[in-house]
Amino acid sequence: MRLGRAVPPSAAPKALEQSSALIQLRKVCKNYVGPPSVQALVDIDFEVRSGEYISIVGPSGSGKSSLLNVLGLLDVPTSGQYLFNGTETAVLSDKERTEFRSRNLGFIFQAFHLVRYRTVLENVALPLMYQGIPWKARMEAARSKLEIVGLSHRYEALPTRLSGGELQRAAIARALVSEPPLLLCDEPTGNLDAANSRAILESIDALVENGQTVMMITHDREVAERASRTIAIQDGRLARDTGAIL
Repeated sequence: MRLGRAVPPSAAPKALEQSSALIQLRKVCKNYVGPPSVQALVDIDFEVRSGEYISIVGPSGSGKSSLLNVLGLLDVPTSGQYLFNGTETAVLSDKERTEFRSRNLGFIFQAFHLVRYRTVLENVALPLMYQGIPWKARMEAARSKLEIVGLSHRYEALPTRLSGGELQRAAIARALVSEPPLLLCDEPTGNLDAANSRAILESIDALVENGQTVMMITHDREVAERASRTIAIQDGRLARDTGAIL
């Protein structure tokens, strides 16, 4: 099944310009008011094309999580511009930002974040419920994504009955159910053993081969090297970019 590409919600402002880049960060800064005040991001400037596989690396406290929060529209830059498919995200209202995020971004976290009292199928379908998609269409989409990650036999299981690898595969299916242009991963193999980590990374490799754009935070050098491009953050600044758009 070919992964589609979501479009911005009708309520969002029109694109500011035409660009081959899916993401454009222009001198993005993020400050947190203290005490003490913290400059989490300083003049972050890079672009991402559709279909790229990018690892984001750096020591603890370097600003990786702050960058992920900005990219995921969970936080707003203090200054600078973040354009997604040409749309200036800073001017979105809270409601517009939530809708835009649900349609355009998928998240995979280290801790899975599945709802314990809902079945695997219901968990995967949840993002579509928030978009107002009818029940039948939600279930069909969720089943399709669970088949892709090899969990078609676990539709009715509760998360408490799944292994760590199965939990993360369910989380991948949930992240993909809206067919988002961008998949953001935060240490997706951090809670898994070697065998399950390898299986999850192979699943992500397959998504990239199918055209999915992936950005992954990791502390693991071997995981980072699977990506075709690495962005290193140090003290809130862009320290290295192995594949910057020229």
